[in-house]
Amino acid sequence: MQINEQINDLLRKKNINLADAIVYLLSIYYNQKPCYIPDGLKRKVNSLKIVEYDNVKGKHNWRIPLFQQDVRSFDWVLTEYLPIFEPFGKENTYKNECVKRMETLFRENPTLTKDAVLDGTKYYIYICKRERRNPQYVSSPHYFIEKGMGRTRTNAVLTFIEMAQEERKKLSKIANRQSKSVTMQ
Repeated sequence: MQINEQINDLLRKKNINLADAIVYLLSIYYNQKPCYIPDGLKRKVNSLKIVEYDNVKGKHNWRIPLFQQDVRSFDWVLTEYLPIFEPFGKENTYKNECVKRMETLFRENPTLTKDAVLDGTKYYIYICKRERRNPQYVSSPHYFIEKGMGRTRTNAVLTFIEMAQEERKKLSKIANRQSKSVTMQ
């Protein structure tokens, strides 16, 4: 993985030692606390607002992605994410807002993947279908990504990502048990 060129440029413009600053940023990204990083360097890098700590959530929010590959196109939001809402007639609503909110979501959750978002969204729609939910009670795509502000802000997609992962684990355990019982017979 390559460090985002935007970060490199910013550090050069502010005359901050590139190698030292990158080591500090990597320690934040990987949640490590080395003892050899000078406080002065930390203050300089932190003043650039590349990454900020959110006391409410207890995690770091990357305003500029650390790695180059994290700078990605969000065209998939229009071509893959929105069509998932088609069964409820919500696939063509708030397209630009969906892309903006998805970019924010990925910036604030750097370990999040496109596949996880799509799986969580498919799981949400599956539940809505299973419950035969009226379309007016199905979340709009942009609200599913993020709704509200400040303390009332929610990200339903993150909840459904976790639920989908838990469901997958349960199904995997069941499949393992069944395969063991078949081989024992």
